[in-house]
Amino acid sequence: SGATWYHQTQFTTKVDHNLSNNHRLSGHFVWTERPRMQVDLASLWDPNDAANGGGPLANSKLQKVTSRRVAVNDSYTFGATILNVASFTYGRYRNPSYAFDNSGKNWPAELGVGSGADNFPTISFGSAVNGISTTRIGNQWNDYYVSNAFIWNDTLSWVKGRHTFK
Repeated sequence: SGATWYHQTQFTTKVDHNLSNNHRLSGHFVWTERPRMQVDLASLWDPNDAANGGGPLANSKLQKVTSRRVAVNDSYTFGATILNVASFTYGRYRNPSYAFDNSGKNWPAELGVGSGADNFPTISFGSAVNGISTTRIGNQWNDYYVSNAFIWNDTLSWVKGRHTFK
């Protein structure tokens, strides 16, 4: 069997403070680390080399996913019927994926094909012939995705009789 694994570590904290009877400030922070190893058992997998990602022809990837989020809310009550809430949130999500070959070899140099990522090069056998195709071997997982989100919101609510206006 493969050596797929997943682990998540998360820290969350929240703070609330009443500045006055009408004014409240609150916020939270979330820190998350999610490393995981994914193996594709449909690829050429060597069960004797599981610690090295299944060998150089396996399609294993190591993802070191992280995310951070911070939010601040400012609430102010203008009398019994009017409430203003202003909020700001920033979030960052990182999803780097690395071809995993823990053998320590620089495969492009070993094979004499120049330089590049340390993983064994991907080998493709071309397009399907008469509707029959073959699966590529090797590992193509070397990419990096980052998302930054900034959210600003300000809401004024007014209650008048049985009606609420925002």
